[in-house]
Parts: sequence; C-alpha cells; structure tokens
Amino acid sequence: MQTDWRIPFQNRGFAWLFGGQLITALGTWSSYILIPLLVYRMTGDPVAVGILISCRLLPLIVLAPLVGKVIGQRSLLRVMIESDLVRAVAMLGFLWIDTPLYMYLLTIVISSATAFFNPGKFALIPSLVPQEVLARANSYIGAANQLMMLIGPALGGVTFAFFGMQAGIVFSALTFLVSALMLMRIKVRKAPSAEMEGEERQKRTWRQQAAILQKLWSRKMLFFLLLGTMISNLGYGGALNALFPVLAEDLYADAEIAYGYIMSALGGGLMLGTLLGPNLQKRFAPLRVYAVAMVAASMCVLGFGSAQTLWAALPLVFMLGIGNGLEDNASVTYVQQETASTGDTADVFSVDQALASIGTITGMALATTFAALFDAHQAVQMLSLCPFAIGILIGLLQLMPDRAIKKNLGQ
Repeated sequence: MQTDWRIPFQNRGFAWLFGGQLITALGTWSSYILIPLLVYRMTGDPVAVGILISCRLLPLIVLAPLVGKVIGQRSLLRVMIESDLVRAVAMLGFLWIDTPLYMYLLTIVISSATAFFNPGKFALIPSLVPQEVLARANSYIGAANQLMMLIGPALGGVTFAFFGMQAGIVFSALTFLVSALMLMRIKVRKAPSAEMEGEERQKRTWRQQAAILQKLWSRKMLFFLLLGTMISNLGYGGALNALFPVLAEDLYADAEIAYGYIMSALGGGLMLGTLLGPNLQKRFAPLRVYAVAMVAASMCVLGFGSAQTLWAALPLVFMLGIGNGLEDNASVTYVQQETASTGDTADVFSVDQALASIGTITGMALATTFAALFDAHQAVQMLSLCPFAIGILIGLLQLMPDRAIKKNLGQ
C-alpha cells in the first residue's frame, strides 16, 4: 500500500512521540561532542574521556533490574517525562562545575534517566500503533535517532565553536525540556485487560521481578536474541568505539576528517537500514532479517579491517550501517511481538540495553588488548567473528523445528 508510511502518524500520540524523539536525539548527540571536549579541556588526559564513556554505560547495566518495577508502578509516559526533566536539569548542571568528578556524576545522572526512558519508549509504541505496522513505527523512531546522529554532533561542534560551550549546554538541555512537553500531549487508552495487568505489576515484589528475568531462559529465541546483543557488541563495540578512530589515522593524513567521513557513512547506512527494515519484514520473519543482516554486517567489519585506503573503507562502513539498522529494527519488533501477551516489554528492553552495554565495555577492553598484541587491522578482523557467530547461530535456530530446539536445550 502506497500510504503505509502514514499509518503510524495517524495516531497523534505516535506523532508527538516521534517529534519528541527527534528533539531528544538532537540534544543527546550534540552533547556527545560537547561534554567529552569539556572533560578533555579540563584534564588534557584521554583517560578522563574513557572514564566519561564508562559513566554513560554503567547505569544502563546497574539499573536494569529496577526499570521494569519502576515502570510497572508508574505510567510509562510519566516515567519518560520525568526522565527528560532530569536530563534537562542535569545537563544545565554542566554550566557550574569545574572538576572532572562532578562531570562524571552528572553523566551518571543523565545516563540513569536514559536507562528508564529508552525501555519505556519501546514499551509505549505498541499501545500507539496497530500490530501490523510495528516494524514501520520502530523504523521511524530509529531513523529519527540516526538522522540526529548525522546532524547532532556537527551542530554541537558548530555551536561550541561559534557560541561557546555554555550555549551548547543550554541548547542541549532545552531539547530535553521540549521533548518532555511533547510527551505530555500523548494520551494512551488502556483496555480493561491492560488496566488489570497494570494493577498486577504494581504489586510485583523484587522476588517476582527477578523471576520474570529468570524466565527469559525458557523463551528460547528471545533469550538467544538478547545474548546475541551482548556478544555481537563485543565486536561492534570494540571496533566502532576503540579501533575505528585508530584506523582512521592509519588511512588518512588528517585523522579528524577521516573519522568524520567514517561516522557520517555509518550514520547514513544506519538510517537507510532502519527505513528498509519494515519492507523486508513484510516478506521475511524479523529474526531471519536479523540473522542475515548480522552476518552481512560482520563481513563488512572484516572488510574494513582489511581496507588500506579511506575510499575503500567508506562503502564498507556504509553497508555496515545498513546491516546494523536492519538488525536493530528487526530485534526491536521481535521483542515487542514476543512480549505483547506477557506484559514485560519494558523489563526485556532494560535487560537488552544492559547486555548491550556490557558487550560494548568488554569489547573496548578486548579491542585495546588485541591492538596491543597484534595491530589495529588484525584486531578489527578478529572482533568481526563475534557478530558473525551470532548471525549464524540465530539463522540455524530459525531453520530448526521448534521441537528440535527444545530438545537441544534440554527442555
């Protein structure tokens, strides 16, 4: 249908959510340039920037068990609005700090709010759009983030260069505030069954919360998908965060320009892959799209590790972005579909982002270790085996009959 793209926006709530995501992503990505620059200006130490990145990731891991309980006791929208307000206030706090320690603390506060915002966002989407257009709605939300990934860092850098660091911080804080105001316009109608489910969630104890997470093992494909997120991020996290900047310096005389080209190619590919996802999922199951995209993306990482010139590397990075976009869209849609009847969407997404962060942190440590033992090119090639193995595993599990999977898992 030629007007399929309009269907999610027929719900005003989704339109407000999409607009809020555009604004929030703009603030997030612009701050990704501003805050590390501010830390490096204060300390002159690259290690301080590494600590800052860890402060962004650790709350996503530590707070994972709390997310489902908090969202269960309060409405999704309320949690998301409060998260945006906390991020706005914390961002403004950067105006008055003069030591790295306080910068780390504010970064932890912002990341902690994000740990609640993102699972709430993905849990909210199914209540706003019909089931048959979930993949398309997810692709729009993902594309909004990827578009701002292209614009935000550049805008943050320009704001910093022409108007000063303080103007950039205020701008970033305002985007979170505007997002909160947009979320306040969303109205979600709850079915009677959803209201009863909400009452049950409010009564949930910590033991019951832990039991829900333990039951993920019994949901075989969902379990392997979440495990795959962590293992694949050993490769993606290590290569993208730790080694791509190193290879940029090897591939081009001006490393800053080369790395800018690489990140732009990655962002453009991510956005295209995210938008292509719904069309592919009309013909193939989400996990099949996920498995094929994972294998293809891993081969692009392998090729990038072998590239000797920037112009040979850029097409591979662009295709890597397409594969990652397809993976993200397929995995989000699959999780929403699998948790629609169990009511634990936010719980599963909180586990997913925690495992992704664990994989990224571990991947960066592996990357630097491999680079020291071998060289950056060989390290990238070795890390590419992680997403490749997961793509093959998920693909094989898709081909196996359901009874055979249960037998192999000892169920």
